[in-house]
Amino acid sequence: MKHKPAAGAAGTVSAAAVLRALQQVRRQGDCRIMEALEKAEPELGEYIMEEFSDIHRHILELGGPAKLSQSVQRQIQTMALVIVRAVQSAGTPHRHNT
Repeated sequence: MKHKPAAGAAGTVSAAAVLRALQQVRRQGDCRIMEALEKAEPELGEYIMEEFSDIHRHILELGGPAKLSQSVQRQIQTMALVIVRAVQSAGTPHRHNT
């Protein structure tokens, strides 16, 4: 029988963690987040950079407008970095500024 973790259990990613990660990526920018990831997790950072490069090339090969291609690339890159940040923070207690 498969074990299904309870919502909000340690190691799961909550909506709040995703929102915090999204805010962090938007505030600091993709480049700074990627640099920090490459320092903390070199293999993961290298893999993600290679995949971003391949995705970018494939998007351009589709032949769509350049602005749309850049927008799609940025959206994919932001999504990936938000996912990584949210997963990294899963189960980590966070301070709330109130």
